[in-house]
Amino acid sequence: MATTMGTNDYLETFDEGPGGWWGWIDNFQGPRTLERAPSAIVTRSPWWIDYNHAPPGAGYLHMLACLTTSGRLTEAMRETGGPNGFLAGRFPTNLTGSQASFRIKGEVRQSNAQLPAHPGKCR
Repeated sequence: MATTMGTNDYLETFDEGPGGWWGWIDNFQGPRTLERAPSAIVTRSPWWIDYNHAPPGAGYLHMLACLTTSGRLTEAMRETGGPNGFLAGRFPTNLTGSQASFRIKGEVRQSNAQLPAHPGKCR
């Protein structure tokens, strides 16, 4: 259930469903329903790779989960993500200066990648 902590704060607990969040299979098959766990959504690889941001941009993005933040939902998005708490709450879409936090748990195969020792802010 999407709730507000402050005037413009969006918090999704996933206690009453996926809250409008969905995964993406590929360009041909479209959105997919995410697996659910208590107070969580579950996403597993392989994830769709969004090549729209490929070099020289930010790079390829692995789309773990998606949420429509403005506009109309397609029937497929409504079916896979359920009611969208972000849209229903009319949260602002200007995310300049915003902070996002996620609680993530799972298995990570680092394959020579280095993760930061201390969590930091994404910019």
